[in-house]
Amino acid sequence: MYCFPFHKRFWLSIGLCLFFLSPNVHAITTGSAFSGPVNDDGVSIYWNPAALGQEKNLAINFELNTIFAQVSYLRTGTDPNTNQAYDEVSFALPAPDFTFSIDGPTPLASLRWVLGGFSPYAIGGLWPDDGAQRFFSKKALIFTYDLSTGVIYRPIKNLSLSLLGGVTYGQLEQNNSIDFGAFANNLLPPGADLFATENPLLEGAMHLEAQGWSPSASLGVWWAPMKWLRLGFGFLWIRNLHMHGLMNVETSQELEDNLPGLNLRPEGTLDLTYPMPYHAHGEIELELGPWSLAPFYQFLNRHIQRMVVGYVSEVEPDFIEGQQLSVRGTQDDWMAGLRLGYKHNSTWRFAWRGVYDPSYIPDESVHPGNLDFNMLENVFSAQWQSLSATWIVSYAYLYFQPLNVTNSLFNLRAGLESGLSYPSANGNYNASGHRFTIGFRWLFR
Repeated sequence: MYCFPFHKRFWLSIGLCLFFLSPNVHAITTGSAFSGPVNDDGVSIYWNPAALGQEKNLAINFELNTIFAQVSYLRTGTDPNTNQAYDEVSFALPAPDFTFSIDGPTPLASLRWVLGGFSPYAIGGLWPDDGAQRFFSKKALIFTYDLSTGVIYRPIKNLSLSLLGGVTYGQLEQNNSIDFGAFANNLLPPGADLFATENPLLEGAMHLEAQGWSPSASLGVWWAPMKWLRLGFGFLWIRNLHMHGLMNVETSQELEDNLPGLNLRPEGTLDLTYPMPYHAHGEIELELGPWSLAPFYQFLNRHIQRMVVGYVSEVEPDFIEGQQLSVRGTQDDWMAGLRLGYKHNSTWRFAWRGVYDPSYIPDESVHPGNLDFNMLENVFSAQWQSLSATWIVSYAYLYFQPLNVTNSLFNLRAGLESGLSYPSANGNYNASGHRFTIGFRWLFR
């Protein structure tokens, strides 16, 4: 969440709905049950490029994920316009994501080159235009895609090291409503409120869009100290993403008619610094005859995203010009999981993976602008392998623990740091999701 101050007494809240419809943490929302730091599959370019160093000839990996998710919200209380209970609102959105990598030999037998792309982070949502959360977000999207290249060094048969560098592209798009009745009240002395809040006749809108590039780097280690034991470690770093774009505000005709001469339609340029957390993940796989067992863990330092810095310039009128700071309630994020695999024969393999991903938003700061759920993921995958080709199909069910928010209050004159300066977001949130994956690997024998 980041906000633009009006005369330091009112905030145009630009909420970002942080529900993970495409991979925010690539570990959770991308990859079959076979994916992880020890395996050379379609998402190794993200998990651990060093795992790709086991082949001698050219190899191509591709993976396509599509998530179908639905989020619903039932706001507590009654609608001031109807004096009736709020209607439940929801959105459903398919979110495709693709990952690819190409790796091949060099004149040095111990060295391979690698090139690939993946989405390390993406969030999004499409709330109804007339829903109770419209002041936070009607449409919210942050999408990133990384292109990286580098080398894989294999000094001995059972050890590989990787070093990659690249660039990450980021895109932001945001639409939300503005309560200009609340804005007008805040121009008056305390207690002299003349306008009803959340009045549709006094609603305006804001639109933001921005794009930018940032450098990235990754390290990987793959080691098989014994025939029945493999270990993998991956580390991804992306510099804070700087995005540049445009913003514009639309007010209501009703407000302009009642306050002639007041210009509330600013347009200007937006420069946004969005902190990008690093990704660190590791995995250990044990081979037990035809069975395999692999626990894994991932950590992200998301606490750095508590502060988001924006700068508005070349704006008319100029009352929102200058640097804008924001505080979001985030803490470090982690997830843990376990993969169980079975090799039926030389052609067919099967696997199940379970993942637990707790919310990185503390309960006391959850609202529609930073929504996150505790999540359990169950993934079932089948792999067919020939001499030169491998195909993987996968299905995942994503279970999100319902949220009952009771502490997101509405106080127009509260400071941003109080956590009370948002329209009421108390209520029940629910979500469910399904993910389908197709993966392909081609080896040039």
